[in-house]
Parts: sequence; structure tokens; C-alpha cells
Amino acid sequence: MGMQVDDGMEGKSNIAQPGSQRLIFPGIIAGLGTMFEWYDFFIAGLIAATVWPEIFFPKSVPLMALLLSMLAYASSTFARPVAAAVFGHYGDRIGRKQVLIYTMLFMAVASFGTAAVPSYAAIGILAPVLIFALRILMGFGVGGEWQGAVTYLAELAAGRGASRGFWSSFPSAMSGVGMGLGGLSLLILGLVMPHQEYIAWGWRVPFIVGGFLVVFGVIARYRLLETHLFTKVKEAGQVLRYPAFSVWRYQWRNIILFAFAMWPFTILPTYVSDIFGAPLIAALHIAPFPYNYAATFVARGIFSVIGALLGGVLAVKYGGKIVMLAGIAAGLVLTPIYFALLPHMATISGGFAYTVALASVTELAQYLGYGAMAVFAAEIFETKWRYSGVGYGMQLGALIYGLTASVLTASLIGMAHGLAHVGPLFSEATVIVSVIGLIATALLRKAGKSEIE
Repeated sequence: MGMQVDDGMEGKSNIAQPGSQRLIFPGIIAGLGTMFEWYDFFIAGLIAATVWPEIFFPKSVPLMALLLSMLAYASSTFARPVAAAVFGHYGDRIGRKQVLIYTMLFMAVASFGTAAVPSYAAIGILAPVLIFALRILMGFGVGGEWQGAVTYLAELAAGRGASRGFWSSFPSAMSGVGMGLGGLSLLILGLVMPHQEYIAWGWRVPFIVGGFLVVFGVIARYRLLETHLFTKVKEAGQVLRYPAFSVWRYQWRNIILFAFAMWPFTILPTYVSDIFGAPLIAALHIAPFPYNYAATFVARGIFSVIGALLGGVLAVKYGGKIVMLAGIAAGLVLTPIYFALLPHMATISGGFAYTVALASVTELAQYLGYGAMAVFAAEIFETKWRYSGVGYGMQLGALIYGLTASVLTASLIGMAHGLAHVGPLFSEATVIVSVIGLIATALLRKAGKSEIE
């Protein structure tokens, strides 16, 4: 990858000076990538579960078509660790800002490309091959995004107390906005478009919209300034030759633990309120699909944003590890309760309102830990390899999650003989994941006082 050193690094005017810059513009622009990542994550996941089996795998029996479709969706996760190595290397060598532009370029190509892939009926086996390739390309782009945004904002807000916690967790908060926008876009299409038209071409519209959103983000990121912490390392001649390899040598334990520590913050929301949440509510006749999307995703978006930002602020005050443990423990308690009560919600007055309320509280608890995780991750790794270290932990965790949430979930639905009966299996899976996450988080440790504090 021919990434060149930005000549802006030579001028002080292109460097954010400590405590001198307002963080609203860089915070929003840096968070756009994560917002799109989770927007794409949601629309691609739901479309893979409901449309792609018919469009790209029509020759297979229904369950196999679903498995192949979800595998195509999950294939993006295989590229994420590779992306963490590539973007981490350049992010720790040439700077955070420039690499964050490249990550969004890959996302734009993948999003527009997905919208343009013809059906199996039109080009045969080439159609699913292209879908697999474009999902891998998307995974490569997003595989350098969250850690880059967290690293950039944490360094930009270094030494600013609660403000550092707020902005470090901002990319995590934007994930909730992205999934909310994804749900809203599919809801609108479902309401205004006949089902056959939606299957034929309507599902492509959200990918086109997402592509234009990413193009805007690319343009806006050219206006960002490089962080003073990275510039300080660069001017001191402390930039490592191979940071993406060096961090494994000295921080391999934290990377692996971080990967498993983030698992609960992805798998639990997926089952409760994201890809499988609203369809499960419909399957249990609590509220019709897709009309339950509006309330589910508005509530989810609000509570996830509040939870992530609050978690970031609390992490600075009380410690990231403590807040992460609290979030995982709350999810461990609340998620089984949610699935135990869910089958009874269709038989009581106001059952859907209670369902949304319980899902929202569960989401809030999870995102408290997710926001704290961003703060703690930036503290664990030093500036010289922060982009690489945070990236490896996040993207290896995403790989674990992608395999669990896609292929395994489709298998669980098959074992339960339908979505309406899968709740107990989802509950058991989340308990196992939460216990693993608690152990991994408890074992994480910082080497000492981080310069980012």
C-alpha cells in the first residue's frame, strides 16, 4: 500500500497543539467512520439474513442458503486482523490523520460495489463471488477504523480529564447512531416500497446512501490536524520501524485479552436489539415486523449513545477496567432475564413497551462498558504503537464475534427449529461469552501511568 508521508507533518499549523483545539469538529468527523461501519454492519447483516439467500444463493436449500449468505456477511471479519496490521503499521509511522482517510476510501468502494452486484440469475456464480470479495474489502476498510478514531481522539484530548473520556468514547457512541440509521433506512424502505421491488433492487439503496456518506467523510478528514502526541514521538525520532510487529513482541498478552474482553460488547447487543432483536420480537408476536423497528432502534440509539459517552467519562474518573467489568456483569444478569421474559410479553398489555424498555436498559449497561473500553484501550498501549495495539485487540475480537454472530447463530436457529424458539440458546451463549469477557477484562493491565493521562 503506497501511503506517503503527509507533507502537512512538516508545518506546525497542521499539528493540533495540546489543549488548544476545540474537539467538536474533529470528534464528529473522526466518529463518522465508526458510524458508517455499524450502519453497514446492520444493513448488511439484516439484508444477508433476509434478501441475499434468495438473490445470490437460489440453488441451495433454505437453511444452506442462509448459512452461505451469513458466511458472506461474516467474511468481512476475516480481513479485519490483516487490516489492523497494515493500518496499524502506517498509523504508527506516518500519522493517524492520513491513515483515517485511507480506511474510508476502502469503505466507499465496497459500499458502492455491493449496491452494484447483479443477481445470481443475471451472472451466475460470479454474483456470490463478488459479494464475498466486496465484504472482504469492506472488512479491510473498517478493520482500520475504530482503533484509528479512538487513538486520534484520545491523543487529541490528552490531559483534558473528563473531556478525554467523552471524546475517546465518541466513536463507540457513534456505533449506536450508525445502527439506528441503518434500521431507520430499512424501515422506511419497508414502508414505502412493495416487497418484490425491495427484493429486486430496493435493498441496494442503503448501500448507495452509505457510499455517499463515506465520500463526505473522506473529504472532511482532509481538514483534520495530526495529534501532538504522535508528532512528539516523530520529532523525537522514536517512531518504530515495524510497530505492528513490535507491539506483539511486548504486548501480546494484552492484545489477546483485549480481543476476548470486547466480545460481550458485540455479541449481546446483536442478540438483544440489533440484527436478531426485532425479527425475534416479531416471531414471538409481540409486535409486527418491520414496524417494531422504529421504537426498537430509536430507543437503542438513544440509550447506546448515552451509555457509551457516560462510560467514557466514568472510565477517566474510576478506571476503565472497573467500568468495563460493571458493564459486562450487568449484561450477564440482564440478558438472561430479557430472554426469559420475552415469550410472555405477547400475552400482557403493553408487552412491546416493556420489551423495548428492558432491551434499552440492557443496551445502556453494555455501552457503559463499551465506552469505557475505548478509554482503557488507549491507556494500555503507548503512543509509539497505540494504533497497532488497539487495532489488533479490537479486530481479533471482531473476528471472534463475526464467526459467533453469523455462522454459529444461524446454526442455533436451525437447532431451535426457528427464530421463535432460539431465545434460550441465545441466553446460554451470552452467559458463556460474558464470563469469558469478565475473566479477560480482569486480567488486562496497564504497564504504568500512560502519557495520554
